[in-house]
Amino acid sequence: MIACLVASLALGVLPASAASTSRFEAISCDLPYIADVALQLRCGVVRVPRDHGHPDGPTYALAVVIVRSEHQPALPDVKSL
Repeated sequence: MIACLVASLALGVLPASAASTSRFEAISCDLPYIADVALQLRCGVVRVPRDHGHPDGPTYALAVVIVRSEHQPALPDVKSL
């Protein structure tokens, strides 16, 4: 399995003063049907500006799931042309 990053718009809009910088905030992986891969998953939230032209404005909270590669060390990412 190739390691991947899956993000989906999830938690709504917050004022920038309430949001952290664009860092990964770990949360529990409360997903269905993950028993077989639970140890490979890392779940969390990343907050990003709604408008990068106004980084101090409201933000989106993106739900993120990181899937670690089964191959150790991980295979290199595939580069698109």
